[in-house]
Amino acid sequence: MKNIILLLCLLMATINVSSQITTDAKMSPLSGFESYIGGEWQFGETYQVFEWGIGKKSVKSRSYFILNGEPTLTSEGLWFWHPGEKIIKGYFTAVNM
Repeated sequence: MKNIILLLCLLMATINVSSQITTDAKMSPLSGFESYIGGEWQFGETYQVFEWGIGKKSVKSRSYFILNGEPTLTSEGLWFWHPGEKIIKGYFTAVNM
């Protein structure tokens, strides 16, 4: 449980740094997520899956715990670029954590 929270914090720090160093105005602020999209990222008995939202305007995330050999969805999230605040924001819901 704490592992997923730690993983999400590390991911956000990585993405915030990479989006801050983006100098190409045509490049999406969410381009820091590119290497995470389409993969399954494991951390102990948990894993996360990332995919683009519509038009690559957001990134969707699902986190799973392996319980009794079966994946169990424990959280879902969404990151997006907030044009007014000029930052990437993320919102998540979780159960049984």
